[in-house]
Amino acid sequence: MGDTRGFMFCLSIQRGLLAAFSLSGRMAIYEGEQPNAYMQSTGRSGSNPWQLFLYFIFPIPLVFLVLISLPFPARYRAKIRVGILNALNRISFLRFDYGGASISLIAIIILIALLGLIFSANDSLNARRAENQAHFFAEKKELRCKRWRAERNFWLSVLGCVLWVVLLRIQTLLMDVGPLEERLKRAEEERDAAAKESKEKEGVLRRLREAVEQGVREGKEKEGVILTLREKMGEVEGLKKRVVILEEEKEALRKGSKKTS
Repeated sequence: MGDTRGFMFCLSIQRGLLAAFSLSGRMAIYEGEQPNAYMQSTGRSGSNPWQLFLYFIFPIPLVFLVLISLPFPARYRAKIRVGILNALNRISFLRFDYGGASISLIAIIILIALLGLIFSANDSLNARRAENQAHFFAEKKELRCKRWRAERNFWLSVLGCVLWVVLLRIQTLLMDVGPLEERLKRAEEERDAAAKESKEKEGVLRRLREAVEQGVREGKEKEGVILTLREKMGEVEGLKKRVVILEEEKEALRKGSKKTS
């Protein structure tokens, strides 16, 4: 069933291209005849197919481009953009499976715009040729109106194709921006965590430095006390030696006094 639908889709495209070439072939025949033949052959209403542009092909990209361009608050901008992209993927970027092939809706719309561009360019060229062949003012006026209508349709096709191509490109860029913003957010979080850890380490180092300086001060104070104690002990030792000397002198004086008596 999928292969049959794919074949029918390709066949419809082929028929459209053949219709464009057959129209140009008929115009080559009409060039040698009266311009009325072209007007009779193109007397069909050309406005109905272009309603597809006015009510479908133009509004969708315009609405999404306006929504994407609106300056939403920075706090909710990412969530709103994700919602817009999801809606855009669901509505505009649907995919139709035909057998083993997959065709997206936007590719079909761009193809329709390109076909409209080809048909309108062909109609404009044929109308210009018929206008050059016309002899009466009424015929020239009608053919000129047909040519202007074809040129209008040509630029409508160009605008529709450009809108969808721009929308596709912006959608691709926004899909690339999302992961990049996530990576940037993670990098900023890692940077903040590293800065916080660095501050904590600096605090620990500062406390260690203060503790070392305090220990050095206490060590110097203890060294001063030890030196003072050593000096006092030296003085005590000197006093002890002095006492011993005085005792010896006293003993010598006592012995001398005994001898004289």
